[in-house]
Amino acid sequence: MVPHQTFRKIQKVPGKKKQQLKFTIGCAPRVIDEDIVSFHSFEGYLKERIKVNGKLNNFGKDVHVERDDNTIIVTSNVPFSKRYEWYLQSIFF
Repeated sequence: MVPHQTFRKIQKVPGKKKQQLKFTIGCAPRVIDEDIVSFHSFEGYLKERIKVNGKLNNFGKDVHVERDDNTIIVTSNVPFSKRYEWYLQSIFF
């Protein structure tokens, strides 16, 4: 006699929503007005140096770098550590 096999139906568990990470880098307006630091060049530096999945310039829809008057906002949908952001800042400044 052959044993009867039963198959279980596997239910998919709904995944968690990915949390969007948002880092804000601010600077005093006096520093920008006196041209001590060029935020435009720092924004370009971040766009060139941020690695996504181990590759440079691989932003796609995952990472956005925006600049206002005296702040730079980095938003990410992929894992991105604050320590890495601080590392890039320390190299630039």
